[in-house]
Amino acid sequence: MDGELEFSQRLAMQLRRAGLGDLAVALLEGGAPLAPFAAQLAYLVEPFLGSSGRTAARLAHLLEDPQGLDELVGQLREGS
Repeated sequence: MDGELEFSQRLAMQLRRAGLGDLAVALLEGGAPLAPFAAQLAYLVEPFLGSSGRTAARLAHLLEDPQGLDELVGQLREGS
């Protein structure tokens, strides 16, 4: 669980640095019903990404977990 929290914190930090925090919040909240579908897409492309595949798998796992998505949205809002 700590690894998942650390991943979501790093992801939130990277999105905020790129100026995409507010957009990510809107997409995560508005697209929440599609999150499991997006997770499956991430799992599908994981083998083709080489070393980035691990990141895709972690993102997919985060997208499958409603509580994890809520935590990510909260972290993004804190930085806004």
